[in-house]
Amino acid sequence: MKRISSILAAVILLAACGTTGKNLTEGEIIRLYEENAPGYGDVRVSEVNLGDKVLFNVQDPTLQVFPAEKPNGTAVLVVPGGGFCMLSYAGEGVDVAKELNKTGITAFVLKYRLNPMIKEDGKQASNLVELAQVYKTTYLKDLAPVDNLPEEKEKRISWQALHTPCSPLAFEDADNALRYIRAHAREYGIKKLGMVGFSAGAMITLHQALNHQEETRPDFAGVIYGGWYEPLDAPKDAMPLFLSSPVHDVFAAEESWWVYKAWRDAHVPVEIHDFSMAEHGYGADKNGTAKDAWIDLFCAFLKDYKFL
Repeated sequence: MKRISSILAAVILLAACGTTGKNLTEGEIIRLYEENAPGYGDVRVSEVNLGDKVLFNVQDPTLQVFPAEKPNGTAVLVVPGGGFCMLSYAGEGVDVAKELNKTGITAFVLKYRLNPMIKEDGKQASNLVELAQVYKTTYLKDLAPVDNLPEEKEKRISWQALHTPCSPLAFEDADNALRYIRAHAREYGIKKLGMVGFSAGAMITLHQALNHQEETRPDFAGVIYGGWYEPLDAPKDAMPLFLSSPVHDVFAAEESWWVYKAWRDAHVPVEIHDFSMAEHGYGADKNGTAKDAWIDLFCAFLKDYKFL
């Protein structure tokens, strides 16, 4: 039960905290589907927006555009986290986009489809307390008995997150978002396109790195406090990869080490930065510790490999 408490704490932590092309307006919203997005059947919930900081019950995926004042032709799809049940939209989305803008990067923040937060009485959750309760009783219910398994057979937290009912819908949204940006690259003055994701968004980013078509392959990727639930091999067309997480991440920092090893063994550009004075969910937040430098390090990595 200790792990469940840690995960719930992380959920609350997440919640609290080129060529000039088209003349973009900050905050421009692009819907990924003209009609209702598929995948929910008769289950319909109303999106909950807690001051543009936290979103949940998302069923209408969108892109929000953040143009750089002096664009350099590079764009990044920013994918916030939240356990596939909520989005830390400000700290891991908008704030990150604005930091990337300072380096000339055009940013697109992805609002992807989530698992609906519906209480036992059939009504939808409307605040963080209700969201945490639904998350615990519905999506973490299988973790308690798993704690008693031998370590080598233990189902990781990332395994649990990747097997929530709506995670495939989030993967589809990322795929469609990249396809949209590539199709409109000339309008936006984009020559190079990558991704950076956080927590569940990091899993989405890794899924995209491992499973893509030519037009939906990111040119580079950033995986921030996220990993994969088992050792893996880098794909044949693996892209340069940047990883960062807390040393003692509640979501198991060694999972990002497995990814690092796979890319290193494949001789693909890869870099990893784990921070001792950091906790899961730091996003673009700065508190005077070493992890404040992760965005600068990410951009330096991109510069090393000619993406900036």
